[in-house]
Amino acid sequence: MERAVKLRRIKQPDYLSNAVLALPAIRLFHAIRKTQPAKPDVDVCGVCLEGDTTLRLMATASLYQARKISRVIVSGGVEEDDNLDERPAAKMKEFLVTEGIPEEVIDIDEQSRTTYEHPLNVNAIAKKREVTALMIITSGYHLLRAYLRFLKGVIAEDYPFTLYGYPAGSFKSWFQKTSTRGHYRILSFFGKELTKIRTYEGLASFDEAWQYIRSLNAGQ
Repeated sequence: MERAVKLRRIKQPDYLSNAVLALPAIRLFHAIRKTQPAKPDVDVCGVCLEGDTTLRLMATASLYQARKISRVIVSGGVEEDDNLDERPAAKMKEFLVTEGIPEEVIDIDEQSRTTYEHPLNVNAIAKKREVTALMIITSGYHLLRAYLRFLKGVIAEDYPFTLYGYPAGSFKSWFQKTSTRGHYRILSFFGKELTKIRTYEGLASFDEAWQYIRSLNAGQ
């Protein structure tokens, strides 16, 4: 019921309001992308979020193979898997195993179906595993909102891990369509994502994110 309430409050794109938010959003996205763990041996757990999933899974596999992450949590409560962009967490895990990630370092969250819900379940798994850092792995157009949602939980609950973000795909992928709905990713960012960032409940503010990122950079 709570999820339904959150979704009903999302409005249709107001492109004028989104245009005002666009530059600050892009600057913050760039800061998130540039702020990464200083040491390669830090115990970083990658969190691969369902949706636009093949792109995100391949990024997760590449990060593990490059030893940028040492564990993985796949998060997605999708019930049907009739296309490559939407896969249940168990199927996401199967894919990563075929890409060379050991099964024993992959945890699954099969409950989360929205950006609002992901941190509610993922943070609990991460705390149980005693990881020192989480890296949110999602599509570039979705990273800012996902990061702000996870950061809100980290701040509110004072979780004992550091939060990072990683955009899957190159800049070129922003101008490609997702296979699920055929939307160009860059249009999804300026339309749906900025609208959701303005209206979604449970997100950290831009000021909170900047303060957090500056504290990470100061400590490196």
